[in-house]
Amino acid sequence: MRDDASDSPGRVRINEDTYTLGDALDSDGSNNTAKIEVSLSGGSGGGGLPVTGANAGLLGAAGVALLVAGVLGLLLARRRRTRFTA
Repeated sequence: MRDDASDSPGRVRINEDTYTLGDALDSDGSNNTAKIEVSLSGGSGGGGLPVTGANAGLLGAAGVALLVAGVLGLLLARRRRTRFTA
């Protein structure tokens, strides 16, 4: 978000190639003015974006914990396996 907004005018151009032959086009450019105001609304005043996604750190930690648990389970299963020789 920009805090240094200016009052300088902008320009909007219409791509006339998208219109079909039956559409009416206003070729008089002298009457094409409109004032556009953008105002900030509500919120907590923090100015940041809302958190909408999953917490990546928490998901990563859960994945590492599952990986460690799997490796420990594999090592314990190998140690406790009994081997018979004939």
